[in-house]
Amino acid sequence: MTGWLHRLFHKRVEDERLDAELRFHLEERVRDFVASGLSPQEARRRANLAFGGLEQVKQDCREARFESNIEDLLRDFQYAFRSLAKDRRFALVAVFALALGIGATTVMFSVLYAAVVDPFPYRDFRHSVEFDLHDLGFRDKGIARYHYTIPEFIAIREQNHSLEDIVGNYQLDVLYSDGKGARRFLGGYVTTNGFEFMGVPPLLGRYFSSGDGKPGTPFVFMMNYKL
Repeated sequence: MTGWLHRLFHKRVEDERLDAELRFHLEERVRDFVASGLSPQEARRRANLAFGGLEQVKQDCREARFESNIEDLLRDFQYAFRSLAKDRRFALVAVFALALGIGATTVMFSVLYAAVVDPFPYRDFRHSVEFDLHDLGFRDKGIARYHYTIPEFIAIREQNHSLEDIVGNYQLDVLYSDGKGARRFLGGYVTTNGFEFMGVPPLLGRYFSSGDGKPGTPFVFMMNYKL
């Protein structure tokens, strides 16, 4: 990277080096032809033919360099800025069109990313699974119980050898009295590893700890932002 930057800002020096190097090779070819028995004039003519023209070779070498693309890009920018500066109304329309296009593209990408690529704000959600429990008498009818008993859940966690972790939750309505009447909110119980498993950090406070789930400990709750 340092090499092409140096050539970009020291173009004249690099052109002189290129010219000297090409002329050296041309003279070497002339000497080879002279050594083979040709006259100096014929040797130089054949050497020029073999090179294809010294100036053309120089141009090919310049175009092969990476900094030539940078120079072309800078010239395009200069031409575009000069064109926009001559017509202010056209410049405003162009800027507005670019802003509208970039904004629309950003919105569409954000929507698609949120809906398809990363629809849930949970850590590693693509590897998460949910289990439904079916009683034998209702299995053929496709009816699920949608809940586990606590002993069933504990047994599943203790006998787990395939999943990284297991989280349990139970949703229910919570009644809250604010002195003017009772209000109902959606709430639920969750195992102490729930929020840490999902990778959703609390805005304030802390996660539930493993000690919060021991029998006899005081109840601990987390409140959502809306409440």
